[in-house]
Amino acid sequence: MNKKLVPIVVVILLLAVGYYLKTQQSPANVVGNQTDSRVISEATEFAKAIESGKPTHCTMTNITDKLEYFIKGKKMYINMSNIIENKTVLSHIINDEKYFYMWTDGQKQGSKINLLASPSNPPTPKFESEADYEKFKNNGYTIVCNSSNIDDTAFIPPSDINFIDPTEMFKQINPEAQ
Repeated sequence: MNKKLVPIVVVILLLAVGYYLKTQQSPANVVGNQTDSRVISEATEFAKAIESGKPTHCTMTNITDKLEYFIKGKKMYINMSNIIENKTVLSHIINDEKYFYMWTDGQKQGSKINLLASPSNPPTPKFESEADYEKFKNNGYTIVCNSSNIDDTAFIPPSDINFIDPTEMFKQINPEAQ
């Protein structure tokens, strides 16, 4: 049962982050002046960056939020800056191919999920068509990607954060679920 639980937890966490970002948007934040060719170019640029695995830095921005993706191979480091109740909150995600780490600045505890224990690693985000990208565009996002020199140390989580694995906590609560 545990092997089935890990991908479910990962998907739930990813959906929660996506839902949170979507709910922070208001209709006034929609950027309607982008040309179709610019949208296609941005979608293609982001898809190529992710699929190539080459060291790439992508920035997704709208009026209130900024997401920075640092991609190298299958590793990814994300900085998310959101304005919540007039305060800027900076959150981070690292996928080092072994664990999926998540934490927020100012907090001493974060979450980690063992990707090797799950039957299949969570997929790297893809934009297989402009329709996939359209969701971000409708929320006012612009994406810019550039080649980058990314040191492997970017994919090492901070040592001052206590990372808790929710699946391990579940095992302790329900030992029969192993």
